[in-house]
Formats: sequence, structure tokens, C-alpha cells
Amino acid sequence: MNTQSQTAVLEDVQTKTRYAPRWQVIGINDDVTSMEYVMLLLIDIFHKSQEDAFRLMMKVHETGAAPFYFGTREACELKVEQVQTMNKTYEENLMVSLEVVDE
Repeated sequence: MNTQSQTAVLEDVQTKTRYAPRWQVIGINDDVTSMEYVMLLLIDIFHKSQEDAFRLMMKVHETGAAPFYFGTREACELKVEQVQTMNKTYEENLMVSLEVVDE
């Protein structure tokens, strides 16, 4: 291959940056978990303000589910583990799911 055709081949190659997908922790409504506990969890684990915690808790209550947190897969997995630990501590069973964000 001569230098001219090598240059042509190199010019056709483009790099494309791929980013890791964002993930989310979704809170799921149930008929058992108290609203007070959901707010406490949102404040303690997800560092939401009282107003944001109330808004998210109501969204879960009214619509059946709401996103609590967005981040890397590893960060979201940690949040799910923290929810499970807090559930055991308070003898609650708030369900959360881990999902990739459709973008």
C-alpha cells in the first residue's frame, strides 16, 4: 500500500465516543409502606430536601412509581443496597427497581 492510499484509509476512520448508560433507582408503590417511612428514606439515602421527598413520595403514591435517583450502575446498585438495609432496620419493605435510562 502506498502512502497516498494509507492516508485515504486513515481519513475514512472516525472514532466515536461511547458513554456508559445512565441508570435510575425507581421507587414502587405498595399498600403497606407508610408515607413517613418513604420520606425518611428519600431524605436519608437519596439526600432529598423535605419538599422534594414529599413531592416524590406523592408521585409514587399517585402514579405507582417514581425515579428516586440517577447515576452510574454502580452508584444505583449501592443505593438499592442501602434501601434494603434500611428496610431491614425499620422492618419495612419498600420496593425499588434498578433500570437503565432510555435516552
